Amino acid sequence: MMLLQAGQLGLSRRDSIWTDEIPPEMVAGATMWVDFTDSTTLFAANGVSGGNVTSDGATIGSVRSKVVETEYFDSVYADKPKLKLAAANGRSAGLFPASSYPQMYATAGGGWMPISSLVTSTTKLVICGVKVTGAGADSGSPWANDAILNDNRGYVGLHLSKSGAVVSARAYNYAGAAQEVVRTFDADTWAVVTMSHQSGQLRCRVNGGTWASTASGTTSDVTGIATIASTSSAALGMELAHLATVNTPQTDAAISAVERWIANDLGIAPWW
Repeated sequence: MMLLQAGQLGLSRRDSIWTDEIPPEMVAGATMWVDFTDSTTLFAANGVSGGNVTSDGATIGSVRSKVVETEYFDSVYADKPKLKLAAANGRSAGLFPASSYPQMYATAGGGWMPISSLVTSTTKLVICGVKVTGAGADSGSPWANDAILNDNRGYVGLHLSKSGAVVSARAYNYAGAAQEVVRTFDADTWAVVTMSHQSGQLRCRVNGGTWASTASGTTSDVTGIATIASTSSAALGMELAHLATVNTPQTDAAISAVERWIANDLGIAPWW
């Protein structure tokens, strides 16, 4: 176990805590955590209504945040994500099918939420537990690739592409010009994928590995709607268990603690 000072996590506790795992909601600056393994946060209809989704293959109309419970993601097209039971480690996941358009938009108070509600133009952290079964080929334009999470105006996102059995996770930021860093992982395999943008550096890694990094400044526009499962190729297919966003600077120790919590929850082999 490693010692994380409270300040490393941005926590309000004065004492240190012995831990190497923390759930996303424990990080100060956490803005959204959608947990498709928790049926109490999954609803059959938009607007966190219609009752909880508990049956395999049932439609998910909305998923509520575990950070701010009045915020959620709503399905916006007819092709909605489905619940998949026993997806990983006996846990459920949201199944976003290939050859479909299962986008979900961030919502609060009946209105769409811009990406600036989740991250800032200079500081953003996105950590997810995901299995990718399909994605389009790299388009050559980072903003046009399929995405786990992005803004619908195309200025920032954690994008995807696939070639054969290899998936590329693509952290993207537009700051006067497009910047992108890429890490690869196996298709059809659960992974913890992380995007970090802070202190003028855009970074990406998978399963706590080495960061891919490049210099990247202030995002040019953060008014686009925050969107899960953005598709450009009609080829995106993925299972999503956890998606967390943070808008304050974090140490690598704090980032690692969240990554490890998600990995343990999904039964991903420890890398630490």
